[in-house]
Amino acid sequence: MIGLCDTCERVTQVVELPGRRDRNCAECNEDITTLTLLYPILKQAELESEDRLGLESEISLAMERLFKRAQCRDWEHSFCARSPLVC
Repeated sequence: MIGLCDTCERVTQVVELPGRRDRNCAECNEDITTLTLLYPILKQAELESEDRLGLESEISLAMERLFKRAQCRDWEHSFCARSPLVC
């Protein structure tokens, strides 16, 4: 269905993931799913004193992508709005 992404507010194809009330575009859903899956693994690795660098890096990248898309919604005439790679 075409609608407004609840995260980045772009009008695009949106889906509602099972167990969630928000509707997001594919890019935001991918990052939200990554964060949802990796966070408990990160916490477990932290408890077991395992190396967390790779997990922390992946979480940071997913969060950075989400934040960039969320910022783009407020910058209609910026580079961000014209760049399909960022937004």
